[in-house]
Amino acid sequence: MQNSVFTVLSATIGGLTKAYTIGFVPASITLTQINEVAVYAAISATIGYSLKLLFDWIKILIKRKINNRKKS
Repeated sequence: MQNSVFTVLSATIGGLTKAYTIGFVPASITLTQINEVAVYAAISATIGYSLKLLFDWIKILIKRKINNRKKS
């Protein structure tokens, strides 16, 4: 569930940012604009999910080091 939230949030922010920067106006939506925003949102989601996995991996490493110090 948590992975979905990060991915959707990242894609939404990325897509809305891209839509804003290209001057996305609902009255004059073109297929090119839709494709551009969708691709940008997909890239943002991929980056957001990858960063989440990286942070999870770092958290696991830190926990292991803490547990190893407690055992010593």
